[in-house]
Amino acid sequence: MTETTNADRIRQEIQTRFRSGLKSGFSSVAILASDLHENVDFNEGSHPNQMPSICNMMHEARKSGDEVLYSPPKGRGGKLHIRYQIPRL
Repeated sequence: MTETTNADRIRQEIQTRFRSGLKSGFSSVAILASDLHENVDFNEGSHPNQMPSICNMMHEARKSGDEVLYSPPKGRGGKLHIRYQIPRL
């Protein structure tokens, strides 16, 4: 059995938020990187600063119609805020 990577855990949390938004009847979900960082259960013993991975996965999840509400000067950081349209096509 292979262990779930931190990147997989981040992707799963993003997908969970999309599903939750759909269940609630929303047409979009806004995700703040620092909030996502606080809620992902990272692998034991992994580096405590997973913010670069969080931001990479958030950008990776973007599709046409999604909107970056705020991007830190270097594009990565806890204040990265993206609104994703749901359902995802």
